[in-house]
Amino acid sequence: MSEATTEKSVLEKLFLNLSYGYLNGLIRHYKDHGVLFTETGKVRLAHIAGHMVGLYHAEQKDIAIKMAESLDSNLRRLCYNNARTELPLDGNVEGGTVVDAPTTKVVLGDDGTFGGFSVGWYRPIAPGVYEAKVKEARQIKDKSPDEEFNNVKAEYYSTAELARHMLNITERVDPHARYSDELTEHKYVADHGSVQIYYRYSHPGGLLYHGPGGGENFAITLETNALWSIHT
Repeated sequence: MSEATTEKSVLEKLFLNLSYGYLNGLIRHYKDHGVLFTETGKVRLAHIAGHMVGLYHAEQKDIAIKMAESLDSNLRRLCYNNARTELPLDGNVEGGTVVDAPTTKVVLGDDGTFGGFSVGWYRPIAPGVYEAKVKEARQIKDKSPDEEFNNVKAEYYSTAELARHMLNITERVDPHARYSDELTEHKYVADHGSVQIYYRYSHPGGLLYHGPGGGENFAITLETNALWSIHT
């Protein structure tokens, strides 16, 4: 007679399992859900994972498992559980070719509270909107090269750079680091080839910890016994 198998918790499957390997696997896991981290945000996530795993090994398994479930569910909720949207490739919204992309992406940083993150939400720009802005940027460079954008004359930008500045596009978590994680989506569309879906900043918020040992974070939540909560 075989023994009944018990389903493993999020803590055991994710945080505990990856603690015995490369912790960057945790970053990659959430990146697949549209959740990205600054370098300090990665440190904060590793700190939280270590705290939960430490509680687990200290036989405080119930609270450790609850913490992992709360953190994981809230991280995924930030991007509406990886919701998708269809974006037009050109100006023809109805009947034209569309490309699938995440509805939202978020970037988390360390906000200086125990277990807490700062959050920035980003929304996609339809490729058709971007292409229209590229044409506008080209015209500006030809007709008004002395017009300034971010205190730099249009003539000193490439056409693509100017279009991205005009749309406030953010290509990477750290815009100044060449190898920082990308927000930009790269897709292949039949008959169109490689397509980029760019993202721009929408609004700020926080993902804050309210559980044991958390200390004061000056945030209010209406949820009962919440361990983490999302604030905008």
